[in-house]
Amino acid sequence: MHKITMDKAQLQKEVAKALEADGFKAVSTQGIRSHVDIVAQKRGEKVMVKIVRNIDAITKEEAETLYRAAKFLDSRPVVAGLVSHNGKLEKGMRYSRFSIECFEASDLVSMLESTHYVASKSCGVKVLVDGLRIKKLRKLKGLSMRELAQEAHISASAIYKHERSCSFASLELAQGLESVLG
Repeated sequence: MHKITMDKAQLQKEVAKALEADGFKAVSTQGIRSHVDIVAQKRGEKVMVKIVRNIDAITKEEAETLYRAAKFLDSRPVVAGLVSHNGKLEKGMRYSRFSIECFEASDLVSMLESTHYVASKSCGVKVLVDGLRIKKLRKLKGLSMRELAQEAHISASAIYKHERSCSFASLELAQGLESVLG
């Protein structure tokens, strides 16, 4: 359990240790001025981690640099932190700062592997929905997109949009899909 008062160096050591315990090969840039604090890889999955106490401290420029570096190295950019302007970060939640995924530091490893998590955004709570799974379940039930939309009380265009990829949907939309598809 991370204390909110933990300094960045301690936090960086703990995150690197947790990644390594989960089978990642991790390299920490501790002591080197860098936009990336940890680079890790496991079975072809590459992650570039920026460690901060407060995720709101990430500037747009830093987020863009992290994104460009991650894209260049074909890796996933993430931020691990402890708090935001709203208070302590919650485990199991995905936050976003300039389109970069942010997670509570002690929960980073489990969130990297999770395909189902809740996103906290300024526009309300969002849920990650797996488009391929929605499409598969819809077809197994013999429903067209329009029929699923009618039964779930959502628009057919929303079904089309969410079946195309993994994306974030409103909690209401996700609950409507779950009520029909199970």
